[in-house]
Amino acid sequence: MNPELKHYKFERQESSSAQPEQKEAMVENSIESLKQGEFSILAKAARVLENLSGQVLEKSRKAKAIAAFSLLLQASTLFAEMAWAQEDQKYAPKEVPAEPTAEFALKKQPRLEPEFDWKKIVNEINVSYETPYIPKKTFEAEEIPVAADLNQTEFYGDFSVQEKDKTSKFYVESVQNSLSSQSFFEKLKEKSGELNAEQKIYFLQRLGNDLRSTYNYEMFQDNEHVVVSDEKMFNAIKNGSPSGICGNIHTFMVKAAENLGIEAWLQSGFTSQTGHVWMGAIVEREDKKEIAFIDYGNLIPTGTLNYKEALGVIERRNKEIALFNSFVGDTKEVLFPVKSYAQEIMEKAAGFKEIGKELSKRLEAGKIEKERKLEIKLSPETKEIEFSRDHLGFYYVNYQNSGNVYNSLEDLNAARGSLRLGDKKLGAETDLTIMHFDIKDMGTKLFPRDAIAARLAANYIESKKLTKGEHGKFVLNFGATLESGIAYFLEQGMSASKISGKGEAGLGTRLIYLSPAETGKFFVEAQDAFRGTIDDFQNQDFVVQEILRKIAVGGEYKVREGTLINLETALAQLDYGRNYLIKAGLTEWPIKSEISWLKELSALETVKPSKELIEGSLGYQFALSKIKQRPIGEINIFGGVGEEKYKDAEPQKIQNIGVKLRIILW
Repeated sequence: MNPELKHYKFERQESSSAQPEQKEAMVENSIESLKQGEFSILAKAARVLENLSGQVLEKSRKAKAIAAFSLLLQASTLFAEMAWAQEDQKYAPKEVPAEPTAEFALKKQPRLEPEFDWKKIVNEINVSYETPYIPKKTFEAEEIPVAADLNQTEFYGDFSVQEKDKTSKFYVESVQNSLSSQSFFEKLKEKSGELNAEQKIYFLQRLGNDLRSTYNYEMFQDNEHVVVSDEKMFNAIKNGSPSGICGNIHTFMVKAAENLGIEAWLQSGFTSQTGHVWMGAIVEREDKKEIAFIDYGNLIPTGTLNYKEALGVIERRNKEIALFNSFVGDTKEVLFPVKSYAQEIMEKAAGFKEIGKELSKRLEAGKIEKERKLEIKLSPETKEIEFSRDHLGFYYVNYQNSGNVYNSLEDLNAARGSLRLGDKKLGAETDLTIMHFDIKDMGTKLFPRDAIAARLAANYIESKKLTKGEHGKFVLNFGATLESGIAYFLEQGMSASKISGKGEAGLGTRLIYLSPAETGKFFVEAQDAFRGTIDDFQNQDFVVQEILRKIAVGGEYKVREGTLINLETALAQLDYGRNYLIKAGLTEWPIKSEISWLKELSALETVKPSKELIEGSLGYQFALSKIKQRPIGEINIFGGVGEEKYKDAEPQKIQNIGVKLRIILW
């Protein structure tokens, strides 16, 4: 019984002579107390009813009886309230559910248990499957030392004893009868027309083998990189005095190759022991050209003019892959990095992307966005899963080579943890990746390797409204990004290691015009990007080199509600050539489509191909719930077709097709 009612009864027994005004107040207090008690009971009953399944209400007579009784009790209470209340304002306790109990009890309801809140985890889920074109080729790799039985090799299979003796005699005479490096190179140029391709390569092997015996171990131990003059290098061959280290030796060899009429260059990377520099050359035999690498006195023919494939062969020979240290250059400067199939896969696993594309995304958004997503990507060779939530991220990839003989990477397992700090304007990112992979040798044997890769980036984005008025408004987005990376390669037993690193920076601005009715948006974007690198393979001084200069224009126009048309065109000056891009899209709810055309013209097609690529996508959005606006889904079919072309090589097709399911939860 209500305590106030007890107190009231006792007072009536003791005070029968109470005044009418006092009695009326007592009655009102008691009624109010009764109403409060009834509504408390009703609220509890309503909560019980809300948690009952609709099916229970349909099948259970007792449940229906309880529901009916609660309705009657509620109606009687409301009647009493109307009869006794002295106030005009209707009393509506918070405990009563907003939805009328009668409607709740009579209609079929889904189970109202609290659902799992995905919003606490991710905003979207993406699942995709892609089938890229994987070239199927056959090739038997070989390494040919200068002292090998040359007739037992495929490269020198028709190399006669007379040709070999003639080349050896010419090599000895050109060294002994020359008084300087200049006269030595002149003799090579004079006789180049009398030597065939095999003879020229054998000459360079002889030269590299002799220079190896003059290797300057003091420079190596002191980690000293200096330019060694051609004169000192020539005197080392003639007199046996110390010359230089790998970069000096192979620079001199490239100069000799060029005087013999061979297109040659320098290439950096890793061997199983240390970082290294060797030379590459184009060899033409029987009207067939191929890339061959010469490492001191050892020849590694590749059987291809595709430089990405050729790098895979030298990686198999070296039993090592360089994540960041694979640069190509001439005798005067380092030109740019080149990547093999293995390097592309490992760089992606470590979280490194094109700095220009990532900066463009932030300039478009005008802020740094933190993703909340779960992404699963599948292909015949690769299985990936990535989870990102605000400040944290996790990524795992498993790769299995499906038969590409030019890919030195047989398999890879990598796990990456990510940390994102900062706000919408200023942010820092760090990734740490642990990799285990197997490298193929020149035959079928596998060599296990482990590596640790770290990525550190800082991003700044600012958005300023310049003008606003009846003629529209201008917005200026500008920002910068700085990214560095380091890879630490471990030998078996962690007895030795190899370290390589990279550093890049980008600056960009985007000026956006918004029409007064906000039916259109137009922009102009400009970017500059730079890379920290060494200036040449001998001195190896650190320099900053411009790698990207880009300008892009485009816009988006709303034809009507739910219909958007967008167009973008871009021109980029790269460190190896030019890049042209045209992109167009149409959104007509629920259909979304996009198509792009890319043309890349390389200034050095020997090691960087020219490329033409057409890519497109077609998406359809649909609701996953009839009641709520979200979640919604989007199924997207995407693909691309094109070709890339190396100098003097047959074009190689680029082709991929895939499907992606995207679920946007809110």
